[in-house]
Amino acid sequence: MMMTVMPKDPRDEFEDLYRDTFPTVSKFIFFKIPNKHDVDDLVQSVYTDFYRVLVEKKQRPDNIMAYLMTMAKSEIAHYYRDREAFGLQVDAKEQDPFDQIPDDHNEALEVIERSTVDMIYAQIGKLAEIDQKILVGHFKYFMTFAELAKQLECSENTVKTRYYRAIAVLRDQLAEKPGGQK
Repeated sequence: MMMTVMPKDPRDEFEDLYRDTFPTVSKFIFFKIPNKHDVDDLVQSVYTDFYRVLVEKKQRPDNIMAYLMTMAKSEIAHYYRDREAFGLQVDAKEQDPFDQIPDDHNEALEVIERSTVDMIYAQIGKLAEIDQKILVGHFKYFMTFAELAKQLECSENTVKTRYYRAIAVLRDQLAEKPGGQK
């Protein structure tokens, strides 16, 4: 990739570029990696490397998004290569973890208003992986059902159905008090 010398303060430039590109890069990695914590680590690694190029080396790639996506693809490849090298099983489901999704804002907002973020993530973590992808994609990345369906390679109706079912499960789980009482 072509690099140019940067005329602007590199730290300011990095901050602006980070803000502009983070949603796209993080969504891309999110739908390729099965574990949320690993997703966060890979996104951090991409932007740490990008910071080094931009701030320490004072170089600016001509096409920032293409450069970042190439870095993200490389990090994902390393992730799966390392898992195989350490004997961690990598199955087809992990490499392509997409299916279906559901939707209902009023019900979802009621659940969110009564629960803490930690409680919600703990309950989301108990759902099927596909349902986790749908909920996080919808609420964290503000993806539409159509976008999620395309990313998950399934129909929009499947996405909506899974979303509604996951929201109903969350509502029931979060409505329960300790000890199983409602």
